[in-house]
Amino acid sequence: ITNLAYGGGRLYRVQILTNAPAALSLLHTSGTNLVNASGAIVQLKGLNLGGWFIMEKWMCPLDSGSLRDTYSAITNLDSRFGVATEQTLIHAYQTNWITTGDLDNIASAGYNCVRMPVWWGNFYSITNTASSGWRADAFTVLDWLVTNCAFRGIYVVIDMHGVVGGQSASDDTGRQNQNLYWTSGLYQSQTIYMWTQIAAHYKGNSAVAGYDLINEPLGAPNAPVVLAAYTNLYSTIRAVDQNHIIIVEGAFGNWNWGMLPNPSVYGWTNIVYSMHEYQWNGSVAQIEAGADNQVTDFASHLAWNVPAYVGEWNNMSQGAACYEYSINAYNRAGMSWSMWAYKATQGLIPSGWGWYDPTYWPVTPNLQTDTAATIANDWRQWRTSTAFGVNSSVGL
Repeated sequence: ITNLAYGGGRLYRVQILTNAPAALSLLHTSGTNLVNASGAIVQLKGLNLGGWFIMEKWMCPLDSGSLRDTYSAITNLDSRFGVATEQTLIHAYQTNWITTGDLDNIASAGYNCVRMPVWWGNFYSITNTASSGWRADAFTVLDWLVTNCAFRGIYVVIDMHGVVGGQSASDDTGRQNQNLYWTSGLYQSQTIYMWTQIAAHYKGNSAVAGYDLINEPLGAPNAPVVLAAYTNLYSTIRAVDQNHIIIVEGAFGNWNWGMLPNPSVYGWTNIVYSMHEYQWNGSVAQIEAGADNQVTDFASHLAWNVPAYVGEWNNMSQGAACYEYSINAYNRAGMSWSMWAYKATQGLIPSGWGWYDPTYWPVTPNLQTDTAATIANDWRQWRTSTAFGVNSSVGL
């Protein structure tokens, strides 16, 4: 089924994915499939909402100056204006980066899932990661997302992109150049507390597809350390929520199923294994081979009875046919997927990183010199409806 989407002054044909659920029910695993309460198979097909809760400078208008990550942006605004004004500014950014109009875009195209990257700074005070620092508004925006997605038949994957202390030195954890989680019992216990609160809050919520334990644990010293962390967090969530799917990533080391165990070894149940697929600057042949490898890897582990989820992937730089190749491969194999990302500012249309990309360059504020009013006004200019259009490289 096709429809038309308007962006950047042009009309694009949009393929409608017809399996979006009319009403959501709690998902669980059955063999290598995800199924709903009626036992019907559900393939998650969606997008990542990157650049929203975690502001990665390469893909969103974080700062035109020298600030490099979400943590430095928040601490700088706190220092300049105070916490109350900082939170008002961050709220202005968040309420304009993703709106109900964006969720309408996603639903209208037939996607049935968004993967929501979160980090500890969404839940704890930026200066206090003890339980006493738990934010009163910890779930305000996330609840808004879950509620509005449910209304549109869209599942939400809650993806822990940044554990307390950081699982790598990457800015996509919320604070770059850390990677302290693996050696700090304190940070591990504070991450456990955070996941306990999240699981308790969303227990029984049918719009939440599952919990992605740790995104890309690249800073771990070895695989056994990662598996120990997964086991601890799995047990943490299961202590308060026995029913939601738990997503375990093989996106470290060799970035394949070989990084993960047969779940029976650990007694893990109702889990999904997630891989990320990137062929940086790859040719069409390399990109298509990458998708084929994901399918083959899944097929070789069918006896484990674990569904597959390509939680992140992007291959739009080579045109719509190449993009569609991956989707068709994953769909035929019964694998769920969510493309990175819904929108990005890496380049103007047809940039390779967003389904929606800028049609022009609004002003990115300088958080170290601009007034609070200027910062808020500049961030408001980055709404999808006013500054973005559909990427013609996307075959959906």
